[in-house]
Formats: sequence, structure tokens, C-alpha cells
Amino acid sequence: MNIFKAMAVKDLEEATRAIPVIDFAPAFLGEPDGLDAVAAQVREASERVGFFYLAGHGVPSSTVEAAFEASREFHAMPLEEKLTLQINENNIGYLPVNQSIQGASQVHKATRPNYNESFFISHDRGPGHPDVVAGTPLRGRNQWPEGHHAMRAAMVAYFKTMEAVGERTGDRRRRAVRPGAPHRQLVHHHARP
Repeated sequence: MNIFKAMAVKDLEEATRAIPVIDFAPAFLGEPDGLDAVAAQVREASERVGFFYLAGHGVPSSTVEAAFEASREFHAMPLEEKLTLQINENNIGYLPVNQSIQGASQVHKATRPNYNESFFISHDRGPGHPDVVAGTPLRGRNQWPEGHHAMRAAMVAYFKTMEAVGERTGDRRRRAVRPGAPHRQLVHHHARP
């Protein structure tokens, strides 16, 4: 029997409720004991479930909605146009339907490609960026379709916003791994070279 069928979700609402929702606002707002309380919740969710929903992140809904609209705009483009932006050696660009197989799973041996399509972006580096000039792996330039400037702006804005959320949550996640660790003690491990 297929493992996904055997482990299939029977009740989507129940499965959704099993994923913890952690409100990061107390830690972000500097409430007394907020950082330790959030860190404890992150630790518990990470050990018990493996992931969690992030609430209280401060990302404006307009930023999220603009990103979804940009995604719809990209995926509505003609296939021929998207194929000019095929994913490259830096894992940036368009990945067509049926072009990837999850080969690293220890739970399931994939025998068929994923039936999805993706458009991967990274930091918006210019042609003179040191990583681009040096050819540093996974540090190349984004590929953008011609004439879709608003789409690009929305995607870059969302990317930068989520990067900032990741940086803000980093201290909280590190505190979850190392209870009692000084605030921002491990931030140097996440600095960009």
C-alpha cells in the first residue's frame, strides 16, 4: 500500500488543529518573560510536531496578498515564456510541472515526479555582486520575466519581509534550542558572508 494513502489525513480540520500556532508578539514586543515563553513553545512544538504556524509576526496582510497576486501573475504566463527562466545551477528560476522527484525521503521512495510547478527566487543580487562575480554556488542572480516589474517588486518585497521575520525569530529559536542562552548570542552563525 502507498505510504501516503496509509497515512492519509482523514480529517483535515483535526490535522490542522494539531499544528501549534505560536504567537511571537510577546517576544517581539519585549514583554516580561515573553522571549522565554515563546522559546518554550517553539521547543515544545519542534520536539512534538516538528513545525508550527507563526502568528504575531507583524507582516502586513497587503504584503502577503501582493505576493500571492505576483505568484498568480507568474503562473498565468504562457509556458513558453516561463521556460526561458528555467531553474539553473543556483536553484533560481522556474521549475516546470513533473520535473522534480523528492529523492532524499527516508519515509517514501518517490517513483514519479511531483505534479507542481515553482518559481524560485533568492536575494536580488546585481551583476557586480561579489558572489555573482565569484560564481559562488547558490548565490546567483534572480531570473525575471520581461515586462513584469510590479510582480518582481512584490516578490522582492515579500522575500525581504520574510527574511526580516526570520532574523527576528532567530533569537527566539536559538533560545528554544539553548534555554537560558544570552539574547543574540548565536547570531554570528547566521550572518551573510
